[in-house]
Amino acid sequence: MQSTKDKILTVLVSYIKEGVNLDSISLSKIASEAEIGKSTVYEHFANKEEMICETYKYLLNQYENILTSSAKIVVNAVIKIGLSLVCPASIIASFTVLP
Repeated sequence: MQSTKDKILTVLVSYIKEGVNLDSISLSKIASEAEIGKSTVYEHFANKEEMICETYKYLLNQYENILTSSAKIVVNAVIKIGLSLVCPASIIASFTVLP
């Protein structure tokens, strides 16, 4: 089950994906699409500007997690390839640099 704040962020992310200017969307419309009352939005965000900033911070964190995960996979693969030149296969199979 999504938290109320997550519902709001999900609505805003969908607008961003559609290329909609978030400044042009009313808080009432955002609340309606998140299936909450307009006053509930203010329980999570002081104002619209904070809500938009939090949405972009949320997206940046998601992208960072994706990139970090991908980077770990690549680094581990490169290290294992390098180790394969000098170490027995049994050591390489159990080796992980980055969790």
